[in-house]
Amino acid sequence: MWDLEVILLVEQNEAFEFVLAVDGDLAVVNAKKVTVGPLSTVKAFFPIRPLALGEMEISAAMFSAEDSRRWVQTVLVKPEGVARFYSQTLLLELAPNTDSDSWTTSFSFPPDVVPGSQRVHVVGMSSPPPRLSIGEGTALGLGAR
Repeated sequence: MWDLEVILLVEQNEAFEFVLAVDGDLAVVNAKKVTVGPLSTVKAFFPIRPLALGEMEISAAMFSAEDSRRWVQTVLVKPEGVARFYSQTLLLELAPNTDSDSWTTSFSFPPDVVPGSQRVHVVGMSSPPPRLSIGEGTALGLGAR
């Protein structure tokens, strides 16, 4: 039985970028040469950094003197870390004898929020119940009717 030299290649994609890894004296990005023995398996690691959350396809190929194959795997990229919650309390009081029945307030997310992972939870209380409307971006409108 004999060993087989194989080149493994991960195809470049706009959904991620390769993280430069140093393997001995060579800088390796998206290809590795490995030797596979009879009835054995070989692992190869290709560090990547996703550029967006959601599903992305990773395409890989294997080339040898005997054969070549290509496959595609879909992976789901989720934000990592611990969820953090920020709370802001705002008291809105209607001044007597005014015609105004609405207020506008705004907020912004902290600068280190993972893009695409933002969530907003709004609670309004009044008598009678308020009318809530959330506008584009991070604008929030709260009005009474």
